[in-house]
Amino acid sequence: MRHVGATSESSVVTSAERNGIVTPRSVRKHAQKLKRRMGRIGFTTPWVFVFIYLMMGWVGAKSAVTLVIDGHSRQKETTAETVREFLSRNRVRLRKEDLVSPAPSSLIESGAKVVVRRAVPVTVRIEGQDKKILTAARTVSEALSFGGIRIEPGDRADTPLSSAVTSGMIVSITKQTVKEETVSQSAPFKVIKQRDDTLELGKIVVERQGRPGLVERIFRVTYLGSQEIARELKMEAVRVRPLAKVIRFGTMRTIIPMRGQGESERPLPEGSQPPSQSQDGVASYYTLHGKGVGMTAAHRSLPFGTKVRVTNLTSSKQVEVVINDRGPFRQGRIIDLATDAFRAIASTSQGVCRVRIEW
Repeated sequence: MRHVGATSESSVVTSAERNGIVTPRSVRKHAQKLKRRMGRIGFTTPWVFVFIYLMMGWVGAKSAVTLVIDGHSRQKETTAETVREFLSRNRVRLRKEDLVSPAPSSLIESGAKVVVRRAVPVTVRIEGQDKKILTAARTVSEALSFGGIRIEPGDRADTPLSSAVTSGMIVSITKQTVKEETVSQSAPFKVIKQRDDTLELGKIVVERQGRPGLVERIFRVTYLGSQEIARELKMEAVRVRPLAKVIRFGTMRTIIPMRGQGESERPLPEGSQPPSQSQDGVASYYTLHGKGVGMTAAHRSLPFGTKVRVTNLTSSKQVEVVINDRGPFRQGRIIDLATDAFRAIASTSQGVCRVRIEW
């Protein structure tokens, strides 16, 4: 049985005597003094007992007390001296978990209020484990404290801690835990691409195979129950360094020129030259990546540095160019002239013109 505002009987009686309140103890004290005084003046002992009897009758008058049990109040009249005696006379049985205010040892005074709050069963469920407690606490927070259950920062209860306690209620608590986890993870390798002018356009050669590395990471992981809610990287260490993959891709164009208008394209062995020193066809012009400028041109197969004379078959205008690029790649065209070279034999507004090239 628990109580609120407990004080010792001696302190209460002393306070009562100090405030002029008559109690059985004060009556006995004054009776002893009176007996000594009356003995000195010749009164006999029976008169003292008569006086004491009258005084005890006066003190034994009934007091009006309000009894409140679990919120239900009723008025009572009693001659009990203490709260404990008052409850016993009214057949209020108490368990050690019940709450009584004022304390059972407190004296009863007229107009007093005695409050009894009976303990009720509460089930606290933590991570699937049930703990049953019997408590007279007002709120869930007080009930958990009474049961020795501590709510840490980050823990969650399915019932607000300020909620009133009811009989048979179940409070589920999910605990927050923090763990360190070490994870070994694969580190991807890079791919390095290299241009190769000696390799035919479109071909790819793997120079070196790549190899993934190994990284060890330490995480600070926060769980709410069994569910992960946060993950923080604390440390990272490379155990095996990744090896980059190296590939070469060809950029050399080896398309062989057509042998005149209307003739089909026929590839020649790589590095070989056309059998004639002239060719008729269509010329176009271009400018790209620093090439196609000045008196230069692109041809599908003539070696770089070859000097070529280009004659416009309509106007007979001529220009001499140097091959420094590959092209053109549209069927029917035999040479791509730099813009300046094309202007020397035709207007760029034409776009193309019929030419003969000689080398």
